[in-house]
Amino acid sequence: MPRVWCWAGPFAIPLLLAGCRGEICDPAKLEVHVVADDVALVSAAHRLEVWVTRGSSTQPTSFDIQPDVLDGVLDREIPLVPALGTGESLRVDVRILDRAAGSVLRLGSSSPSTSGSCATRATFDLTMPSLPPPTDGGTPSDGGTPSDGGTPSDGGTPSDGGPGPDAGSPTTALRRRLRVETGSVTPELGWPGYTVRVSGLDTQDWIARRLLSSDCQELRVRAGTIELPRHLLGCGTSSAELRFMLPRTDLDPELWLEYGAATSRLPPVMTSTNVYLFYDDAAVDRGAAFIRGRLDNWYTGFVDALRFEAQSYSYDTTDDSMASYRFGLSERDVYVEAEFNHRACYPTNMVTGLVARAIVPAADPAAEVSDRYYAGTRRAQAGCSPYANDQSIVRGSRDGLVVTYEGPTPISVAPLRWRKQGLAVFGGTETHVAYWDEDEPWAAPGWPSAPPRSSGTDPDGIVRSGDVGIVTAQDAGSFRNILVRRFVLPEPKISVGSEEPRP
Repeated sequence: MPRVWCWAGPFAIPLLLAGCRGEICDPAKLEVHVVADDVALVSAAHRLEVWVTRGSSTQPTSFDIQPDVLDGVLDREIPLVPALGTGESLRVDVRILDRAAGSVLRLGSSSPSTSGSCATRATFDLTMPSLPPPTDGGTPSDGGTPSDGGTPSDGGTPSDGGPGPDAGSPTTALRRRLRVETGSVTPELGWPGYTVRVSGLDTQDWIARRLLSSDCQELRVRAGTIELPRHLLGCGTSSAELRFMLPRTDLDPELWLEYGAATSRLPPVMTSTNVYLFYDDAAVDRGAAFIRGRLDNWYTGFVDALRFEAQSYSYDTTDDSMASYRFGLSERDVYVEAEFNHRACYPTNMVTGLVARAIVPAADPAAEVSDRYYAGTRRAQAGCSPYANDQSIVRGSRDGLVVTYEGPTPISVAPLRWRKQGLAVFGGTETHVAYWDEDEPWAAPGWPSAPPRSSGTDPDGIVRSGDVGIVTAQDAGSFRNILVRRFVLPEPKISVGSEEPRP
């Protein structure tokens, strides 16, 4: 019998503003200590904004933090202006911004009492996704940067309690119960961490009823007392879709879809690993998080020429060479996809695609050789001589066929256009594999809309968990929009209950 789970979600960040700690301190200076022990976060982080407030006076400061934050720890000393005085409690608000659009990656604040006139060190652990403070906190999370010398754009300072509710913000608090029904096949690592989606949400109607703002930021999902990070697609339409990970807990808290008046200003920040196992739309450079190596001896050479460009990663393996870019996962049951744009092949052919369950013995990246992986690849580019086994699925070697493509003669890849590949691998001794390849990227990332090009089973499968990634060979091109999620069939189903008032 399938299990029925009733769940629902934020991660509050731990932070501390310490006093003198028994040492001589200078009340005219503030030490800010930030911990961000997350590779994807520090790769995307670009700027730290700090508001220091005492009484009615606020001092804004901002500065670039690359490359200082690359080791996950940042220390900065901020001189305090005389207007802040020394006789009242101190408050510090911080937020980390990315380098692309200035999006908030993490934020935190605290208003502790100080010891006498001395409060010299503010410590923040921003590793986990942030929950903005309550609306009465007046934090800088609602806009406004300190670099212009002003306070947050709502007109209030962090110490005055902030403004009253926006006249246009929803005031009615509603919710709907979510029930997750799992199927007969359970992923090796279980359901916690499995990405699910709630489809068909009529956000257009909810906006018209003034239950959502135009950006849908009030639409949340909650597991018990924890608000979950989510990925919303189609805000403002009658068929929006909300994705989130089933909570990483052995407990079964009630799961709720919430909208209308929000309990926090912003939903938890979506990162590259808290809604999907891995997600990279190439909005910022996350290339530092990739594990790079040859993977296998498809070709004698290894050329890692990966370079971040605007909204994509470019590569060029040169002739008789290859490179793989893996994501540091250890998953058995998984789905991976990416978009590719091919520019050239060497000298007249290419082999580029997706890999899962990769188990690579420790070796120098250029000398990696593995016989444990599944891969699906394209091997025919227009104007080039095709390799055999185009659109097939291989195991353990470039030509180790496990599922042979049996459809119509495949059309060669058209150069200089974006297209998408997908690969699913799940199951134990009898391993199920499927490979997708489409000229037009499917509309719902992570869920292909067309049947696979090749699919079948490996009756004596690779049963160990392994890494997931992209493999490039004899090819020059670009990739983007990488998505990895846990995957089995049948997938979980979610039913949405009736609308009710939120307590």
